[in-house]
Amino acid sequence: MTLLQLNALEFTKNTQIIIKFKERVCEETQLEIHYKNKCRILDHNKELNFQVLHSKTDINTLIKIYNKLEEVEYAEPNHMLKAFYTPKDLFSPISMALKKYKLLLLGMLRPVMKI
Repeated sequence: MTLLQLNALEFTKNTQIIIKFKERVCEETQLEIHYKNKCRILDHNKELNFQVLHSKTDINTLIKIYNKLEEVEYAEPNHMLKAFYTPKDLFSPISMALKKYKLLLLGMLRPVMKI
């Protein structure tokens, strides 16, 4: 199941946790633990070896359960945030720096030295 397969209510609620198992834990054991805790794997990052899980169970309870297991390196909530502001010019800091540099080259701006 991917993130897009969740309905809108599930996607906006904090129903996901990120789990990283210790290296020695086999995939079968991981799946058994997930099944026992009624969790579904939404995503598995094989490069960093962590999983994003979805559950209708209380997330804080699940995190405590997973963190107590000796097979788990860490468990934490998967916070989904929404951007509330998008700047019009993403390169504004760069363009301002270039303008200052151009003015310095033209001799119209004097460098400020801090001591």
